[in-house]
Amino acid sequence: MTAQLGKTAGFDPLTPLLRPPTWRELVPRASIWGMAELARFRRDRTPLPSLVAVAADALLHDPTAVEDLLAAGCSELFLDAHTLGAEGDRREAGLTELVGALQAGGVRVFAGFTLGLDHDEVGCFERLVSWVEARRLCGVELRLWAPEPGSEQVRVLARADRIVHRQLRCWDGAHVVVTPARMSSQVLYRGWVWAQQRLASPGSIWRRRPLDPAVWPAFLLALLRFHRGRMWGARSTWASLPSPGGSGVLPA
Repeated sequence: MTAQLGKTAGFDPLTPLLRPPTWRELVPRASIWGMAELARFRRDRTPLPSLVAVAADALLHDPTAVEDLLAAGCSELFLDAHTLGAEGDRREAGLTELVGALQAGGVRVFAGFTLGLDHDEVGCFERLVSWVEARRLCGVELRLWAPEPGSEQVRVLARADRIVHRQLRCWDGAHVVVTPARMSSQVLYRGWVWAQQRLASPGSIWRRRPLDPAVWPAFLLALLRFHRGRMWGARSTWASLPSPGGSGVLPA
């Protein structure tokens, strides 16, 4: 069984998609703690929610906040890691150390990553999957990058003819909104699908299992809740999206 689960297949950008995944947002962006929310928690000692969602940048900026989360009884944490950075970037080592510190404190770690940034290239999908499996993360949310609607960045990208979708309903993390700098939009979408399917496979789950067999049941239960949350906990990425009665289209 172990040998079978250990088989892997790399990402081939030329392989056509047979069936795109059904994607739902696990953690609404508005509920992710940044530095201000962490500071408020440390000041007021408010009770922690059942699943704490924290931006990795906030914890990387102030690693002592990890100790406060552990002292408050944090047992599950969604880490909005955003990106590993380009290959060789020091950010990857920082995230590795951060996840290790959380897991050493008994925290079950979920994570979210954004794909389609300008430093991403064809090899980023395999590198991300390998990193997630090596860190033994319980569950991972992968989203496709979209700029802030109405921002100057959108206008710059539009002038460069890099905006793929102008319908704001497609700016949901499941559509390629911007053609990245180092690959085509088709390769980005196929890589995103491949990475999701790979991480949802029995082989990947087996490789990410905790080292201690005694906690395997809790790991599988958390994994089940993770997938149920993705199916039933869907919420809009942007609170500022137009209502169904609006046009929902970016100006040309």
